[in-house]
Amino acid sequence: MPSNNNFAFVSKWYAFGDIVDLEERLCLGDRLEFDRNGLYAHWGIYVGRYKWMEHAVVHFGIFEGGAAFSKKKTSGSASSASQKPEILADAIGRILDGDKVRINNSRDNQVEPLDPDDLIEEAKKMHRDKTPIDYRLLSSNCEHFVNLCRYNRPHSEQIPPGVEMILNIWNFLRYNIPHSVQISRGVEMVLNIWNFFRYNIPDREQVSPIAKLVLIEAALVVFAVKISPDA
Repeated sequence: MPSNNNFAFVSKWYAFGDIVDLEERLCLGDRLEFDRNGLYAHWGIYVGRYKWMEHAVVHFGIFEGGAAFSKKKTSGSASSASQKPEILADAIGRILDGDKVRINNSRDNQVEPLDPDDLIEEAKKMHRDKTPIDYRLLSSNCEHFVNLCRYNRPHSEQIPPGVEMILNIWNFLRYNIPHSVQISRGVEMVLNIWNFFRYNIPDREQVSPIAKLVLIEAALVVFAVKISPDA
């Protein structure tokens, strides 16, 4: 294991067959980015020797069937609503599951990382204590968790500009629209946010699948609103 702390280091991508090479490059507290077929990234924090594992990673998410290596759910949809978020500790290969992984400490240039010993102990403690964390796609996902561990500040660069507005509307639709309000008002809100993305974000590619997913789910919530008889 290198003697430095991999400050601001971003490695090449490693496949399953290259895990040994990756393990030789890792430092305690490194952020590991797992590419999921180019659709999104899953993140974990490297904690070294832990439990039965020589190279353990602590990570957070909602996992299909409870299997540690399963692909993380990418939404808060009804299909995953019954599943609870978990903080897991797994070997790199078990999380990798045929995809690719790299060390990505790029955020070190913006936020000073914590002492490696302190941050890995905190990550392991949260795992041991089964610290309850609500999973929210835009404000409390796997990347937020990793950055909380490394920097003591939750943050996700997967959330593109403007999505915070979507989140605000999403929460408004879920919690603040009375059942007696006409559905059309909620639909109008969703369309307004969609138009915001179409015309106000310079780089249209920033409207990621995650943003579109939230729009779709917001629309579903609108159409699921029950209208009272006197609406």
